Amino acid sequence: MFVDQAPQMTSIQFWESWALGNNVTILASNIQIPGYMAVGSGIFHGQDGAFGVYFQSRWLLKTDCGKCAKAWCRSSGTGGQYHSHL
Repeated sequence: MFVDQAPQMTSIQFWESWALGNNVTILASNIQIPGYMAVGSGIFHGQDGAFGVYFQSRWLLKTDCGKCAKAWCRSSGTGGQYHSHL
């Protein structure tokens, strides 16, 4: 669990800046307990910014998950065909 610290509540900013600095896609999941300063999850896509962010009971979605997979395929050179690496 990545715990936010008042007054900044920085987990979203931390994950987005890390994805931007390394130009990678990252899915950050945090437990949602506002009373314990544990808030903030999201999908961050490098220099394209956040696809969606969940913070303090508000979900801000910038695009749908289908576009996330397609964007990943284009950036990974798979020609738009999605496949799992698991």
